Amino acid sequence: MLGKSVWSVRSMHKAHTGCPDMRLHLFNNTFLAFAMEHKFRVLPHITLATIQVFVDEMFHIKISPNCARKTKEKALKKINGDHL
Repeated sequence: MLGKSVWSVRSMHKAHTGCPDMRLHLFNNTFLAFAMEHKFRVLPHITLATIQVFVDEMFHIKISPNCARKTKEKALKKINGDHL
């Protein structure tokens, strides 16, 4: 069997134990600003609580109000242009 790989399952864990508190740190505000840019174009005066609800519906994760604020700031800077 030269050049062929043989794989076998050694153990199987049926329970998923990742992310029990519904927080993923890889979903940072830069990614969320990019992913939700279309929402901010339509609704530029969206509240932070509404942003949290949209993220929960879209990605099934919870974000803090501070993360929602930073997400909104980054998205609006990209949409409006950062003139500073």
